[in-house]
Amino acid sequence: MPSNTEEARTACPKERKAAQAARELLLGSDDPAAPAKASERVLAHGHCEAKAALAMPRPVGTQEQVLDMVRAIRVAVRDASSLFSEVRRYDDETNSQESFLADAKLTIGFADMVASVGQPTDLEPMAAGQFQAELRDASKTLRGQAEMLIQQALASAPNPAHQSALCELLRSLDGSSAACP
Repeated sequence: MPSNTEEARTACPKERKAAQAARELLLGSDDPAAPAKASERVLAHGHCEAKAALAMPRPVGTQEQVLDMVRAIRVAVRDASSLFSEVRRYDDETNSQESFLADAKLTIGFADMVASVGQPTDLEPMAAGQFQAELRDASKTLRGQAEMLIQQALASAPNPAHQSALCELLRSLDGSSAACP
């Protein structure tokens, strides 16, 4: 079953239910506050899913076990990231900025997890070293994706409440922006 269906397992059933209810209220609604309410509920769902994804057990074991665990975490990260992306489509500037920040933090957390994977138990030292080098490369790519999310947020006129956190996170990635003092 695809992970993004309503029937998919979730670590956050209460948040998913609230987000779905807010989406349904938004359909055909004249209430100008409906998009903001929907973005708030979807953002809360995204935060919960992101926290659960980053709390998953660290990959260990054989190469196959490690890869299976990394894939499972990647699916959970992708699902949370898609919720953050959805928030940005509601045109609610405050929640949009927070979703960029949360998405970047999630991506960095996943990158750090991937980079920290130990040697698989079934590989010879040389093969294990190559495997870990490939994971470190994947981690660098993920960190680059996080930097792009931050740059997008900074380019979209961030509100002061989030600009400082975005700039601090960007500096932690060794990035820079004219929007950051």
